[in-house]
Formats: sequence, structure tokens, C-alpha cells
Amino acid sequence: GGLLARDLLRALGRILLAAAVMGAATWALSRWLEGTLGAGLLPWLVKALLPVAIGGAVYFAAARALGLEEARALVRRFRR
Repeated sequence: GGLLARDLLRALGRILLAAAVMGAATWALSRWLEGTLGAGLLPWLVKALLPVAIGGAVYFAAARALGLEEARALVRRFRR
């Protein structure tokens, strides 16, 4: 079926959707933290690292909800 087979396009669409959900969550959290936390090293670290960590968790949850095989494989790996 060629490189751009239907299954590949479907998986790519789910990956893009999961990435869009992650991006929206990361952006919203980042904006909220920027307006909430003050200046200094600790607030700067929280503003820099928390959105990244939450974004990863949101991407994984969205990928799992969308049925991406990579998310299922990761769950199987950690269940062992």
C-alpha cells in the first residue's frame, strides 16, 4: 500500500490530536503559573518544569485514550 497507508495516516492523526491536547494543557498551565507565581529561582523552576511534566502526563493520557499502540506498550512494560 505505499508509505502513506491508511493505518499510518490514522495513527498520525491520533498523534497530532494527542499533541494538540498536550499543547493546550501546557500552554494554559504555563499562563496560569506565570500570573500566579512571583519572581525568584524556585518560582522560575516551577514555571519551567511543571508544565513539561504535566504536558507529558497529558500526552500519555490522551494517547492512551486514543488507542495509540505506543501508549499501550508502555503500560504493558510497566505492569511487568
